[in-house]
Amino acid sequence: MENSMPLQTRHLAFKFTDKENLFHSPFLRLLVLIGYLVVGLGVGLMGTSCKKSSDGESATRQVQKFHCPMHPEYVADQPGDCPICHMRLVPMEESPQLPTESSSPKEKKILYYRNPMNPKMTSAVPTKDEMGMDFIPVYEEEVDAALPVSGQATVRMSDTKRQLIGVETMEVKKQPLMRDLRAAAQVAYDPELYNAIREYQEMRKNKGEMDFRSMERAAELKLEQMGIFGKLLEEVAQQDFDGGFLLTAAPDKRVWIYVDIYADEVAWVRPGQLVELTSPTFPGRQWKGRVLSIDRVINKDTRTLRARVETMNVGGLLRPELFMNAILKADLGLRVAVPTSALLRTGKRTLAYVETKPGEFEPREVQAGAEGEDYTEVLSGLTPGEKVVVSANFLIDSESKIKGAIK
Repeated sequence: MENSMPLQTRHLAFKFTDKENLFHSPFLRLLVLIGYLVVGLGVGLMGTSCKKSSDGESATRQVQKFHCPMHPEYVADQPGDCPICHMRLVPMEESPQLPTESSSPKEKKILYYRNPMNPKMTSAVPTKDEMGMDFIPVYEEEVDAALPVSGQATVRMSDTKRQLIGVETMEVKKQPLMRDLRAAAQVAYDPELYNAIREYQEMRKNKGEMDFRSMERAAELKLEQMGIFGKLLEEVAQQDFDGGFLLTAAPDKRVWIYVDIYADEVAWVRPGQLVELTSPTFPGRQWKGRVLSIDRVINKDTRTLRARVETMNVGGLLRPELFMNAILKADLGLRVAVPTSALLRTGKRTLAYVETKPGEFEPREVQAGAEGEDYTEVLSGLTPGEKVVVSANFLIDSESKIKGAIK
């Protein structure tokens, strides 16, 4: 029968039967299986790669956060201005990770969230205020520490932030404290004092008699009230005392200058102190003098004490009652002092910020003493050797108040 089939038909039948046998061959089925595995593995790797790429891009977008250089606790998802100090937000180097209950012990624990504009408004969960700003997290370590000063908290900052706002410190130490006291002055014209001196000299001539002895004491007391006492009193008691300069200022002779010292500065004025004198009448001219004495009675109208300064009337330029300006060089001695810029005076108290450790600034309430030209004495609150903030402390104080309000 096979032989009776046409040649073309037998060839087709053979090809069909041959393919069917090949399909049922174990070797061919193994090759097909391996092919499916290779294709499936490739698709799976591509899918994983795409997913990782997508996740990576998403993570990258999440990492790009922005925060305030002055208030790093304020974090935003996009550029803008800080709602607290209005400084421009800067990109964060790393995305802050919010601790959870399952966080490791090294991570900071969030106690609650506060309104960035009003620290008294808090929330137990992340939320936004009426303006759409995110509440700021408050961490456990920020609340646990006791306030060193009422209403003020310790401030911590990174080196980057410190350089950005220009924080500088200086060591507290003992040093010479100098101060220039500036006061109004005038060339003496004092007939009353001149007559009192002459009266006292007359009483001294007859001091052996009882009546004159009591009168002498009265004249002496009058001079003391006018600022003439001690060595200066002994000098004017001499018979050859030339008191004419109290009435006329002779050329190239000594002359007295009356300097009005405010009552709260009298403690820094003493006999023998150097004084620099100038006059608006003679620009560029300067006279040197020394303090002779200081009145003991305060002027009830000006609330000042008068100091007597002696100088030489070189060239006869100084005339009685000529207005002058005086600078008294006060040496306050060796004292514990800090730059005046380190002290923040609030009216009720004086504060300074001490760097207790790198990047940590603690507020201190101090008692200030005498003020020099650039330095101020510290009576309590600071210890020699400590580092005190001398610049950008008002910015640190602002953040300290905010943190203190939170606590």
